[in-house]
Amino acid sequence: MSPVRAPERPGALSSRVAETRTGNRHTKGWFIGEEPTFRSRAFWLLLAFIAMAITLGGRLVDVQVRQAGDLRARAQSEHQRAITLLGHRGRIYDSGGKVLASDIVVYDIFADPSIIPVDDRPRVAGALAPVLNMGAGLVESLISQPTQFVYLAKGVSSSVRDTLTKLELEGIGATPRDQRIYVPSALNNNSFAEPLLGYVDGDGRGTYGVEQYYNGILGGVNGHESTLRDLDGNAIVLSNDGRQDPVNGKDLQLGLDSSVQYWAEQALAKGVATAE
Repeated sequence: MSPVRAPERPGALSSRVAETRTGNRHTKGWFIGEEPTFRSRAFWLLLAFIAMAITLGGRLVDVQVRQAGDLRARAQSEHQRAITLLGHRGRIYDSGGKVLASDIVVYDIFADPSIIPVDDRPRVAGALAPVLNMGAGLVESLISQPTQFVYLAKGVSSSVRDTLTKLELEGIGATPRDQRIYVPSALNNNSFAEPLLGYVDGDGRGTYGVEQYYNGILGGVNGHESTLRDLDGNAIVLSNDGRQDPVNGKDLQLGLDSSVQYWAEQALAKGVATAE
């Protein structure tokens, strides 16, 4: 009577088939894969993380060390501005104390098209045109230019500047400057004692006559004040550390008698009219 064999456990057959005895060694069947090489994979992952860390670290050093000065300057330029403080030119008087030459403050109106919304430009141009005595189409073309600064008008009065300020138009500003004025003469298109007094150029420098000869005395020196700007572009003066006060020019009194000069110019004007 043959012995009864116990039933094999599940998987026992496959395990027994998978391994064949060769002497005292067991070998895997051809259909069994090799054990994964976890250590080599971990090594390459570690190298990848190290490379990433070196790259990020190098970029961080580059930004915080090599580019620090340039980035700081850019940040300051975005929020910090230098406001010019005008140094006024000295007045010129005749022998009796009458003013022959002096300055008045006028304003140059500018725009920053980059901060004026495109769909709002027709409205802004329509509001500016009558104040600046310009056509609305011309104003709109100026404030639509691909730039951050464009002049709209130069040498306007303080009343025009005040009107624009009340409009509160975004991207519109005004910068003050001095304009030299002289007493009018009896001669057409001339100022009083013009050959003697001379005149100043667009930068406020004397280029002829007394204005040129005494430019070092009459001319003022502009100052400046560093300020921060809020998000709306308004100046915020935090302290006087960044301020340099302007120096006004000195007044000059001449030995000229305006009465004598007046009658001399009247006689000259009559002679010119008679000759014509």
